[in-house]
Amino acid sequence: PVETYWFFPSQSSLPGVYHYSVRGHILECRNPNLFNRYSWNQFLNQLNWSENNVKKVLGIVAITTVEWREVWKYGERGWRYCQLDVGHAVASLLYAVRLSGYTAQICTVEELSDKEVLKQWLGIECTVNSEREDINCFVVIYGDENNQLIKNMTNKEEIKQEGKGKGGEEEEEEEEKKEENEEWRGTPSMISEDRLTWEIV
Repeated sequence: PVETYWFFPSQSSLPGVYHYSVRGHILECRNPNLFNRYSWNQFLNQLNWSENNVKKVLGIVAITTVEWREVWKYGERGWRYCQLDVGHAVASLLYAVRLSGYTAQICTVEELSDKEVLKQWLGIECTVNSEREDINCFVVIYGDENNQLIKNMTNKEEIKQEGKGKGGEEEEEEEEKKEENEEWRGTPSMISEDRLTWEIV
């Protein structure tokens, strides 16, 4: 029932939002222009992340659940099983981040500024006839300012800002036109078109 989405800022080598495909062990691009349209800082503000630490962030992982994938079989207990699965996913992610030499911080649903806006940024509100998918938490991955990856991203952002000041308006307009034509990619799979209503879930 658990899905994960990875967010990377525009100055990274993989900008935008990606869905992790378990079957292929790959990241599927959902929208490469997400942070051309929206500010990376805006996104972090939605997570109530400190502005002083924005430059240290390498990426953000969103963990969601499609409860129907458990509830169809286990009924009300399915909701609890979803939470157990989320706990395992978060623990595995934190362990991998620590082994890679970075730090992670969990942002729970209660800490989010606007859950519905974040659903739109995930792209889980724009798919027709998809099963309901809920956000459980976000994990912000960050490192030290002296880290080479962070230095490279900071340098790219500075070059980008300099370009805007040197007649980069035309390029910015072209990017905006490109963004308008950019649609969300991919369609989530479904267990079935039929549903049983469990009001407690």
